[in-house]
Parts: sequence; structure tokens; C-alpha cells
Amino acid sequence: MLLFLLICLFVIGDGPHVNTQHVTDTRSTTTESTDQIGSIMKENAVLLKRINDLEKENRLINNTCTRNQVGFHAMLWATPFVSIEGYQTLIFDNVKTNVGNAYNKQNGVFTAPVPGLYSFSTTVHFNQQIREVYFVMLKNADRVCNVYKGDEDTVATCAAVLSLEEGDHVYIQNTNVGVGQVMGHDYSSFSGFLI
Repeated sequence: MLLFLLICLFVIGDGPHVNTQHVTDTRSTTTESTDQIGSIMKENAVLLKRINDLEKENRLINNTCTRNQVGFHAMLWATPFVSIEGYQTLIFDNVKTNVGNAYNKQNGVFTAPVPGLYSFSTTVHFNQQIREVYFVMLKNADRVCNVYKGDEDTVATCAAVLSLEEGDHVYIQNTNVGVGQVMGHDYSSFSGFLI
């Protein structure tokens, strides 16, 4: 029996050898692969977040561009002449275009819905029998440009590029104390748009 135990101990103790270097190498390779997979997953998460951020930014830009389309063109329809009292706003009542609904045909005032650079122009046909008429384009009651009719003139124009804040007003007003007569039938107009 003793001999049997000694043989067992000998076989167990000196039995097949496990290559510990191979096990260590395999563990090292597995750890490196796991680290690489973890690194790739982190990079993938960063890239997915960046893609989502860019898609959100793109939607915001598209919505902003659509929302910020602003432009109007209105003409004076009244026949044959409209009498505009001193310091009265000229109301262009025949609105042809009003993208953004910033021009109010009830009071003749454009109100900027968004801040930005805007272009405005007006052409006014006057009654030739009236000697001089002074109209102006105003931004929040500040003179931007003159719409002046002299003795021989019948048409006056004014154009301006203005930097506006949201809520700023632009309109055409008679600055004469007396009455100015403006031709209707769509001969006189006022327009503007966000650049």
C-alpha cells in the first residue's frame, strides 16, 4: 500500500507539466483584446454622440433659415390720390408679399421679427400740382433717408440697408406740416427683406 502511495505521489508530483508561459501569454492577449474592444467602443460612443450633435445642429440651422425668411412688398391702392396729413404714416394697403408677416397693412409699419441686416426701399408717386413734399423713411422714429418731391418731380425713391434688432420698426412718414398727396393705383410701393 505504501508503494502504491509513493507511486501516486510520484505520478501526481511529476505528472504532466502545464506550460505556465503559454497560459500567461494567452491571458495577456485576451487582456489586450479586451482593452482594444473597450477602446473601440469608447471611440464609437464619442463618434455617435458627435453625429447626434451634428444632426441636431443641422436641424437647428434648417429651422432657423426657414424661420428667418422675412420679406414684404406692399403698394398703395387708393384712387386716384391719397392725402397724407403732416406726420402721418403712409399705409401701403395692397400687400403682395409678406413672408414672416412682419409688415402690418393696418398701420403701414414693418416690425423686425428677428435681428439682422435688412434692405428697404420705397418709391412714392406724388401729385405734380403740389410744389414740395417731404417724406422720410424712419427706423424707430430716427430718419434713415429722405423721400423728397421738388417742384417738377412726380416720383421720389429711397433705399437703405439697416441693422435691426427684434421689434425695431421701419415706416414711411410725411414730415410736412401740410398735406401730401400720394398717387395710388399701385404706383407707390414699400418693400424690405432680411439679407
